[in-house]
Amino acid sequence: MPVTPCRSSPSFPCDADHHVRRGRPSDVPLQPGPQRTRADELVADVYAILSSLSAKRPAALVLDEFQAVPELGPHLPSLLKALADEHPQVSLVLAGSRRHLMEELVLNTGAPLYNMAERHRPRAH
Repeated sequence: MPVTPCRSSPSFPCDADHHVRRGRPSDVPLQPGPQRTRADELVADVYAILSSLSAKRPAALVLDEFQAVPELGPHLPSLLKALADEHPQVSLVLAGSRRHLMEELVLNTGAPLYNMAERHRPRAH
């Protein structure tokens, strides 16, 4: 799914509410505010698509700058955990540049994604 720049916020072409209406796909901006529900639907739809694709080949959801996800909605790490549990055949790859925030979200006891991660650091050349 290609990323479509929409001003400074990333957006993804999709028809996240296809079960409610039929029509042309719309861009769903991922930003704080009233769009959170549509972002939740988008993430769930992406997981469902990847899950169906995983029957024929490996599938992964890769999220870079993951430490920014709680700014979109504090519940999103828990939503990702629930979706990862629901679709274990889809690998979830999280990357981020702020190590301390990544540790809070993934490695600390009590974190929504605790015990689901392996820590990898880039190798120096």
